[in-house]
Amino acid sequence: MRTPFAGSVAFCFSVFLTTVIASSGAAESDGVTIYYRMDFDGDLEGWTAVSDGRLSLAEEAVDGKALQLVCTKSWSGTLLPTGVAGSGNLKMALSMKGRKVESVGVNVFDTVARDNTTPYGYRYLADGRWTPILYFLDRCRYNSQTTGFVSPQTVYDSIRFYGPAEYEPGMQFSIDNFVLYRGTDTQPPEKVTGLAARATAAGVQLSWDQAADNVAPQLYVISRAAADGAFTKIAESPATTCTDTTAGKGAYRYRLLAVDFEENLGPWSDAVRVDAVSDPRPQNSTQEETDRLDFAEHVRGVHARGVGKVRKGHATLFGDSLTGATVYPHCARAALGNLTVNAFGYPSMRTSFGRNKVGEILEQDNPEFMFILYGTNNNKAEEHLPAAMDDLAAIVAACEQRGTVAVLGTIPPRGWTPESAPEADFNRRVVELCRKLKIPTGYIFEGFQAAGDRRKYMGGDGVHWTGDGMAIGGKAWGRTLEQVRFVLRDRP
Repeated sequence: MRTPFAGSVAFCFSVFLTTVIASSGAAESDGVTIYYRMDFDGDLEGWTAVSDGRLSLAEEAVDGKALQLVCTKSWSGTLLPTGVAGSGNLKMALSMKGRKVESVGVNVFDTVARDNTTPYGYRYLADGRWTPILYFLDRCRYNSQTTGFVSPQTVYDSIRFYGPAEYEPGMQFSIDNFVLYRGTDTQPPEKVTGLAARATAAGVQLSWDQAADNVAPQLYVISRAAADGAFTKIAESPATTCTDTTAGKGAYRYRLLAVDFEENLGPWSDAVRVDAVSDPRPQNSTQEETDRLDFAEHVRGVHARGVGKVRKGHATLFGDSLTGATVYPHCARAALGNLTVNAFGYPSMRTSFGRNKVGEILEQDNPEFMFILYGTNNNKAEEHLPAAMDDLAAIVAACEQRGTVAVLGTIPPRGWTPESAPEADFNRRVVELCRKLKIPTGYIFEGFQAAGDRRKYMGGDGVHWTGDGMAIGGKAWGRTLEQVRFVLRDRP
């Protein structure tokens, strides 16, 4: 169902502040202003195809139906006419799924500047899986510029999503639960209703009604208890269905809660009981998932210390020249989902510099999460490693004292020898430190080693990374944040 609050907008400039709202049909809802809310369950809701894209409604959706765009050539896409004035605190939430499309381009046209605006870092999509996305439209740039942010005095008259420039048959993407809104959402979703559980040979099939929310639910937390035992979180799902294949035969209870795009957690649903009839299927856990079991309790405690003090929804990248690379924070933004991101990178600096600098950066940026990448410039000789680890531990301690969740990254390989032994030795110490401190690890070195020919990912000096290499780094942080979020999206 479409709720087109924006309708037609008076394009006037008499009162233009960063919080300006020049939409006659916008609706206030629990502290935010909604311009468009679309679930695509009835029609295309004003979207049209561009560049010969094939547009339709698809049954495979987060809930009900979804908008589907099949690419037929380069830049195939879909466009929505809008009319929203003022970029201040304007956000775009949606769920998106791609096939053969790693990311989908976004243009929002500003009639004042007569230029398209585009986010820094199109969000990465997992092939064939729904990905919740939040874009901050006041932190976009103009297409004619490579730096800076858009003017607060915008009038956005259209939004366009489009596929890659290099066309490949089978490329397509889908959109569901699209919301254009303004403000900071502090209102949690309502209680999930309609939860049903059915035992099948494939596992316990769960389904439920989409939760009501002033913006939209981002995803659902699924918790399970054996018979009358304690509940434990087992999964997250962006859709209103999920199959639990891990339970095994026996009596179970399930309950759910909804999480919105700004990480507000709703209440638990009523529990349902089911007698499962299938054997459990073995799960192949990633290293990040295995790490989560060890750091979960500690990370929850650190995060709780920062609630109401740190800058919620914000991440700081902190490191040497690798962190200072222009494109690197954009790649991190693409992987970190609903976080705003600032980067502080200092060429040629070592862990000791980071130790002395971190207090200043924490005071300045006050992040909810800090992603730390130091050590590339350190001496890798054995006798120097304890001091480097002591520096990194001090950086972590400074973060945790404020309630900022710290993540340490393994440094990328150096040069062209396949094993990159000095860096590998340094990184073994980093991982050992993370496990000792019970904090998350970002496996950047391991991402490079798994990617293949290093010359594609590193510059000619064998130290600094190319754009493709920066994407490896960003995605490594994203995989780790996914597990940190899994820990934090829970309640007793």
